[in-house]
Amino acid sequence: MRTKTLTTNHPYVLKTQGVQGGQPCIKGTRIPVAALWNYYDCHGLSPREIVAQFPHLSLAAVLDALSFAAENQEEINSILQSEKDSCNEAR
Repeated sequence: MRTKTLTTNHPYVLKTQGVQGGQPCIKGTRIPVAALWNYYDCHGLSPREIVAQFPHLSLAAVLDALSFAAENQEEINSILQSEKDSCNEAR
């Protein structure tokens, strides 16, 4: 079986079928861009603070992911809303 990977205009962001439901993730990881955006936008962490939480990520990767998220707000907000809805249904 061949896995389908979609590249983006961001060198550190890929969408891979079967990885986090095809969400955009940091290349070489299973870390969704939406999760990093949530840390940045909702929790107020700086890019350097995010790297401190995920020391295996480079600052360049985090900045690229945040740039992707800023350029694709509708997609990222949809992912975050879907996750929020799933969490509320589980309660």
